[in-house]
Amino acid sequence: MAADGPALTPRPVAARAVLTLPGGYDAPERLGLDVYEAIAYEELWERLDGAAGEHAGHWVGGHATGVQGETPDPGTALLLHLADDHALGFDFLDAGAIQFRIPRDALAARDWSQAFAEADSC
Repeated sequence: MAADGPALTPRPVAARAVLTLPGGYDAPERLGLDVYEAIAYEELWERLDGAAGEHAGHWVGGHATGVQGETPDPGTALLLHLADDHALGFDFLDAGAIQFRIPRDALAARDWSQAFAEADSC
């Protein structure tokens, strides 16, 4: 049976490897950086984030913070991050995002039953 109701705009998908670094407002502190290292780190993070391209809000794996820069639980791994995307027709809350995460030990054991979703919005 075909679904009725709103649908996302079709878009071809291509995987592209991109270097990510831990972000968030507290990343330099969590990494133990001094004030000068923190400045350099934040500049590098911004350059990498800008180089990711127009659809940088969509990730499989890697590092991604919440929409407001909240750091995810370090005991979890990111599976998928989908951000608000007007071109795709995915308007989620107020510039929001959905992250699918899993505890690292469950990922190592391939126990997908422990995967969970977190929604975040501005």
